[in-house]
Amino acid sequence: MDIVKDFSQQTLTQAIAANMLERSIAQGQCKDVELYKEDGLTWIVSGLPIAFSNQVCDTQINEENADTVIEKTINFFREKNLPFGWLLGPTTTPQNLGGYLLKHGIGYEGETPGMSFDLSKLDSECAMPDGLKLVRISNRDELDLFTEASMRGFATPFDIREYIIKTSLDLIFDPETGWSNYIGLIDGEAVATTSMFLGGGVAGIYGVATIPEMRHRGIGKAMTMAPLYEAMELGYRVGILRAAPEAATFYRKFGWKDQCAFSNYAWRPNDLEP
Repeated sequence: MDIVKDFSQQTLTQAIAANMLERSIAQGQCKDVELYKEDGLTWIVSGLPIAFSNQVCDTQINEENADTVIEKTINFFREKNLPFGWLLGPTTTPQNLGGYLLKHGIGYEGETPGMSFDLSKLDSECAMPDGLKLVRISNRDELDLFTEASMRGFATPFDIREYIIKTSLDLIFDPETGWSNYIGLIDGEAVATTSMFLGGGVAGIYGVATIPEMRHRGIGKAMTMAPLYEAMELGYRVGILRAAPEAATFYRKFGWKDQCAFSNYAWRPNDLEP
């Protein structure tokens, strides 16, 4: 897809959705992840008992067959005894799909904003906190540092290390995938993470996390913005991200703008992840 140069809300909204979908498809092409395109749905399966790691990431169906498609999808994951997520966004069809998901017992888990940043507004240099060094991952040892820092930074109640490795290992060492993972180092310790995916004509920022004891030092902002300088050198004009609700205000403070919203739903077998 051509690099996005139109800053209208409609174009940026479509680009955000396209970047996220292309990223999921790239993850689904990893050898330990399954990618499905069927019945108007695109979804990935990591096989891990974490809802967001098994996700319907695009829906293009008719309202008339929504019930049938939803029930078929639930049965697919029920047979595998896996939880799964279902992401609805501005390009989802039909737009009232959320009501159908709720009717079938797929729970609503909140809304997240899709945001954009005009790369022409980047400072001449990325301001890095004292001692912070950004390193693009190039080997398995660095990937292990990335996974550990992500675990500490996101403080999830479940182990996400295997998910990160499954959905990253086949991508981050191939420059043709558009995928880059970075660690932020201070005195040799991995204190923060970020990832960038080039797709849909924009540069997508994902997985920004800082370990608890290093927060409120400007590290999160630096990890968000630094990869965008690389994207700008490659000719990209727009950065995008999907912000956690509690982080959206943080991003707005340094120039990110709301463009659209995504709704998150999830289904879990009774004996798995709460």
